This record gives sequence, structure tokens and C-alpha cells, in this order.
Amino acid sequence: MQECYRVLKPGGIIRVAVPDLERIARIYLQALEEVLQGHDERRHNHEWMMLELCDQMVRERPGGGMLEYLKQDAIPNERFVYERLGGEARDIVQSVQSRVGEVENRGCRWRELLSIIRYFPHLVRAKLIQIFLGKDNFKALQIGRFRGPGEVHHWMYDRYSLEQLLKHAGFHNPQSVGPIESQISCWTGYNLDTMPDGTVHKPDSLYMEAFKP
Repeated sequence: MQECYRVLKPGGIIRVAVPDLERIARIYLQALEEVLQGHDERRHNHEWMMLELCDQMVRERPGGGMLEYLKQDAIPNERFVYERLGGEARDIVQSVQSRVGEVENRGCRWRELLSIIRYFPHLVRAKLIQIFLGKDNFKALQIGRFRGPGEVHHWMYDRYSLEQLLKHAGFHNPQSVGPIESQISCWTGYNLDTMPDGTVHKPDSLYMEAFKP
């Protein structure tokens, strides 16, 4: 945040989109109460909300448990998941189904073989590093490499904590906004939070804007 403050022009607006911890917590508690009251059909919602709450921070492989959930042949609470993730979930499901269809329709393994040949030097290097470091240290290296680039969220924010973070960095007047609301001119035209048809990319997000004085 301090780096964003440094590079932004005076009068410039910062817009932040992060998973909404408050909303996740409220829906998780609702799902928990429902399953405890015997509404067994809501167990899938509870499972998904546990993934939203924890998996985004603790995963050690791309996509983590959320991706595995979306790979199911039939998502048991598809409507609920799509309401939570919006266009992002649909894109992931379509991508997974497309890859499965390609594998089923190939009828041969020559493309897989070509892929192995292409990455053979990387596989050899990885094997040599594994031998040098040992199995446990190599696994730790892989996890560290994965968690470093940015897929994993290292913290979660609600409206209050994100507002305080922005103020601490020097920004003024932090305000929660919707995916199509912004002080930035022609915001929706950039299609960063919404698609051209108006579909929200990540309806589970908390959006907040502030400006540099």
C-alpha cells in the first residue's frame, strides 16, 4: 500500500479488490447454523464456505481445494457457487471441461509425449535439485516457490481493516463501493471487475477506493 501511495499522482485514486472476509464469515455462519439444525442439503454450502475462508490462504498448489471442488462432474450447489464467484467460476468450469474434452477426443498420446519432451530439461533439473536437497527440503522449496508469486492470499480484510490499512498508508477518504461503482471515470469500460455483458467477475469481493491528497 505504501508503494502504491508513492507512485500515485496527487489527487489519484486507488481501487482495491480483495476477498470480503465479513461477507464470507456471515455466509459461513449461516451455512453452519443450517447444517447444525439438520438441513443436510446445505452441507455443500458449508463445505464451499470453508474453502473460501481457508483454502485461499493455506493452499500449496494452484487452485487448491476450490479448483478441485469446481472439477466435479456435477457441482452439487452449482447455483450457490456461481453466485459467490460469478464469471470467474464459469470460466474455470468451462476451461476444465474443455481440457477433459480435448483429452477424450485426441485418441492418441503424441501431444502428451511432445509436452514431456518439451519440459524434459526442467524435469531433469528438478530431479537433480531434489537429490541434492532431499525429499523434505525439495517439497518445502516447491511450496515456497508457489506461495511467493501471489496466488495465495496472506491475509483477509473486512471493510474496517481495509479502511485502516489505506489510512495508515496515507490515503484519504476510503469508501466501500460496488463492482460497477467508482470515482474513476468510465470505470466499467475497462472490464476489470465486470465483463462486457455486465456480469461481475468476482461478486465475493470487497471493493474500496481512496485518494492520494
